Parts: sequence; C-alpha cells; structure tokens
Amino acid sequence: MNRDWEDDRIRQLFRELRREDEQLAPPFIRHWESVRSQIGAKRRFFMFTTAAAAAAVLILLSASTLIVLHHSMPPPAPPSSWKSAWSIMLWRPPTDFLLQTPGGELLRTVPAIGRSSVQVPALVLERKTR
Repeated sequence: MNRDWEDDRIRQLFRELRREDEQLAPPFIRHWESVRSQIGAKRRFFMFTTAAAAAAVLILLSASTLIVLHHSMPPPAPPSSWKSAWSIMLWRPPTDFLLQTPGGELLRTVPAIGRSSVQVPALVLERKTR
C-alpha cells in the first residue's frame, strides 16, 4: 500500500509540474502561426524574385533574337538584280567536265542485292568426255 501511495504522490507532483509549465510557456498555436506567416512571406518573396528573373531573361532573349534577326536579314533586291541573278544561274564553268569522274554512275545509283554492278565475263571450260 505504501508503494501505491508513492505512485499516486509522484503522479500528483507531475501534474502540478505540468500545470506550472503550461502557465509559464506561451501557447503553441501563437508561435505556430507566426512561423507560418514568416514562411509565407519568404515564399512569396522567393516566388516574386523568381518570376521577375524569369521575365528579365525572357525579355533579354527576345530582344537579342530581334536584334540578330534584324541585322541578318539582307536588304530587298531591286528588280534589275533578278536579270543578273538569272544569268548567273544559267552560267556553266568551262572546267565543269573535270568534276566528272570515271564510274560516277555507281555513285548515283542504288545497288541491288545479289547483282554486281561490274560485269565480269565468265570463262567456262568444257570437259572432254571419252
């Protein structure tokens, strides 16, 4: 019985200690809400800076693309230049025949499997039978 009394006394002391701690400690929900609001503010700031950086990169890429495209476009050709372009297109160099190599037809055709592109005459020897 003495042991039960000691257990009850220890439980009572712990309850009193818990009540004192609860009175001294601030409520958890207040701290939890303040932390959540701080995290929310940081998250909003991070999202804003990320969106601003992405927008800045997009604007820079668009501007650089427009600048490059603007400078790489040739000026429109006058109508008289079409005549000279047509004559240049019809011109053939006098040394064009030097570019034609022997066997060029082999390079311009697709080979057939089972057939040779080179014709080799076969020599057939007949056996003499007695």
